[in-house]
Amino acid sequence: DGMGEIGTVRNLIRVFERSNQFVEVSKEEIQRVRVIHNRFLDGSMFSFNYNSLLLIASIIAALGLGSNSVTIIIASMLVSPLMGPVVGMAY
Repeated sequence: DGMGEIGTVRNLIRVFERSNQFVEVSKEEIQRVRVIHNRFLDGSMFSFNYNSLLLIASIIAALGLGSNSVTIIIASMLVSPLMGPVVGMAY
């Protein structure tokens, strides 16, 4: 079906064509994006608090592994601050 493929290619070309329409963006929207960006940036950087929580979580995990306790290992996962860098990389 050659005609179907040509139609699909034309639709793809239409998707990738540049638009000459401009969208108005308010100062409040720009400020909101900056605040979100700064929150993600702050959460993904190494700091004293991040390193302290990581050390404490590592100690708790080591105690859990040493005592063969799944509950303590899960508790160390709850203490660990790993979501900040993950969200920062995804953003």
